[in-house]
Amino acid sequence: MALSGRNCMSAAATGANYRLLQNENGFISVIIQYRLGAFGFLSSEDVHKYGKTNAGLLDMRFALEWIQEYITKFGGDPSRVTIGGESSGAGAVMLQATAHGGKDDGLFNNIIAASPYTATQFKYNDEVPNGALNNANDGVPLSPPTTNTTAAFMQYLKSTFPDFTPSDFAELLSIYKVASSSPESTGPPYDTLGNRDPTALNQSEFATGLQQTAFNIFAESAFDCTSYWLTDAFSSEAIEDQGKKAGSTSTQ
Repeated sequence: MALSGRNCMSAAATGANYRLLQNENGFISVIIQYRLGAFGFLSSEDVHKYGKTNAGLLDMRFALEWIQEYITKFGGDPSRVTIGGESSGAGAVMLQATAHGGKDDGLFNNIIAASPYTATQFKYNDEVPNGALNNANDGVPLSPPTTNTTAAFMQYLKSTFPDFTPSDFAELLSIYKVASSSPESTGPPYDTLGNRDPTALNQSEFATGLQQTAFNIFAESAFDCTSYWLTDAFSSEAIEDQGKKAGSTSTQ
């Protein structure tokens, strides 16, 4: 089952025809759509009380239940279901894998998560989801393209990482060498080599200065960190450790 991407605000179904051709049509591909934006992810105390939060994720789960019931009519095997996605679709795959504490309901047994994107996670009744109103432009671009002052850069960081302490911000500024970056994106954009200065900390084909730093921080926090976390979570060591914990719990 393929989940579309583009940050849960817009989507284009991801085709799998090339995968089918490369595997001698050994797969059956199910392409789904799910509710997006406010229709799929609006959250507040009232939504929780009178409706359903994370409706988009529930749509995906409904599709998985449909597959279990009907995929045999298309020649499929309900015991061999793989869910895959790219960007926010990969983030959705990750959320499905970890939903309900990672409980295995037998809806799928493999996942493919390419560049998993996840927005900052809040409780349904936190101040941020209660005060946010999504619109069709929320995700374009994924981080503000107008970071041309140090004040704008810091405001971006504070809105992106609302739970950071002053020491957290100080460490982040040190890691990304903010003190040596120009506040304005006025230099010529070009790709860097990666093994010497300048680096992607403040130089790329898209921007320079603190604007590039903002792009870089967003990319690493929303995509790279998620990928590393998912890789660690599904490592053989982590799975073995989880099995040991489950075994010790069952004997107590």
